Amino acid sequence: MINNQQGSTLLSGLLMLLFVSLGLLIHLYYQSYYYKRLDTHLTKINCFKEYLGAKREYIYQVGRLNWMIDNVDTAKWIALVIPGMQGAALNIHRARQIMQKVQFTYHVLYMKKITPMIFNECRLSPFIVKRLPYQMKAGFLSFKRNLKGVAKLKKRTWKESLRTPILSYRFKFRLNSAKDETLKMRIR
Repeated sequence: MINNQQGSTLLSGLLMLLFVSLGLLIHLYYQSYYYKRLDTHLTKINCFKEYLGAKREYIYQVGRLNWMIDNVDTAKWIALVIPGMQGAALNIHRARQIMQKVQFTYHVLYMKKITPMIFNECRLSPFIVKRLPYQMKAGFLSFKRNLKGVAKLKKRTWKESLRTPILSYRFKFRLNSAKDETLKMRIR
């Protein structure tokens, strides 16, 4: 009889150990799942911050060059009035073309910067390429321009969103004009 009691005590102890171990394994599984979700959430947020920084820099550079291109005519008339600057006034058209090429170079650098974000671990939507604030000709090879040579804006305001496993973010952007260098951003 005493041996049977020890066997049932041992069996109940083993069952208790089995349930505690099973509970700990389930807890560890959920913790690893939670940390994986948190890791992908933080990775996406960091990638999106990098993307927003690149977009802000792109808009700043293109806006600054748009302002310069728009005011080239004013500089031309000022150069015509100042003695000895008439030769420089004749090369204003060439200066405008150079500024437009520099603007296109900023566009190419921006596209090179965000393209890896689409295909690497960031996995941003490929549609972010189409969400450029400036109107582009077919194939994204050059800007559509007005008569003065300034790159045209598509929209003054646009929205972008980021969905992560934990939360979803909405960003609203606003530009006052094509020559605006400041990007106003609101996060919800």
